[in-house]
Amino acid sequence: MFGRWGEVDLANPDFPALARAFGAEAGPVDTLDALPRALERALGQPGPTVLELRLVIDPPWEV
Repeated sequence: MFGRWGEVDLANPDFPALARAFGAEAGPVDTLDALPRALERALGQPGPTVLELRLVIDPPWEV
């Protein structure tokens, strides 16, 4: 912009902490084997639940 360029390294926020700040239950799911149990717990909650499933996607992101 205006003959200059810049860049930034983007990072995701702490989604479980963000969800808890809004009153939701939240937590990470560390392994695929833990997913069924985490879904069972989430569906048993009376309110919203955020499950964080971490994925690694290597650049380039554009096709």
